[in-house]
Amino acid sequence: MWQYYLMKAISKIVCILPDFLKEKLGIFLGQVFWFVTPRWRKDLATGQVRECLSLEQPEARRIAKASVLKFGPMMVEVLCFPLLNKENIKQKVSFPQLHSFKNLFQDGKGIILATAHFDNWELFGAALALYDIPIVAVAKKQKQLGMDRFINEYRSMVGEHVTYKTGVLEMARMLDQGYAIGLLADQDGGEAGVAVDFFGRPTSCPKGAATLARMRGVPLVLVLTYTHPDGRRDIVFRPPINVERSHDREKDVQQATQALMKDLEDEIRKQPEMWFWLHNRWKASSILQEKH
Repeated sequence: MWQYYLMKAISKIVCILPDFLKEKLGIFLGQVFWFVTPRWRKDLATGQVRECLSLEQPEARRIAKASVLKFGPMMVEVLCFPLLNKENIKQKVSFPQLHSFKNLFQDGKGIILATAHFDNWELFGAALALYDIPIVAVAKKQKQLGMDRFINEYRSMVGEHVTYKTGVLEMARMLDQGYAIGLLADQDGGEAGVAVDFFGRPTSCPKGAATLARMRGVPLVLVLTYTHPDGRRDIVFRPPINVERSHDREKDVQQATQALMKDLEDEIRKQPEMWFWLHNRWKASSILQEKH
């Protein structure tokens, strides 16, 4: 558990730094992350940008690098979670559509809040909680128990309820209690996922978001944050996807997941530097081709 105590100590130090040093530290850490990223993964990210966005090598490399550099400021923001509260969050993250978003909660039920490794997804969850949105952060258990304890403690301290991916029954129950269930929906789904097209290429996508929405009869909504050049950040969401409940469950889930991925693709094209291009998003393509 030494990682937990180390991260807590680092967080205390970062929290007392003046803002200009926090900014410099974030920039420095981003450069370090890019430096230690293996060359093969940099090439993977650059290749995915080129193929998805039809760009030349230099511009694709710039976008791939920018998507890594943002991890420095993101980490600093997470370390500063103890400083966040309902008053100062509005200075960091605005939510112009807050009233419309709250209207998505109907009949006492919650929603499936699908998000992605886009901008600062950790600050996004904290902001929603501090805007009084009852949110459940669905976490993947970290191999290092100290880091797992640290990040989940910081999610909880800003008002998020944390559960692990295995807690499906808990998620269903909390949907009925009016919670938004936050799921990262942009990673490769492997053999257990559902086949979709993403940037015109076949891939696998996790089916959990659409499956839960169909099971409980609640909307499926893509929600992200955007950072403006001047540092302002907005929470934005796409129109809700209503998952059909026909006799063909697999078809209903596939169609809803495809609609979700189309929404995400549209948003990534607007600001591609904000998405996590290092992940091998199409590694299940060969599996899908074999099945068909």
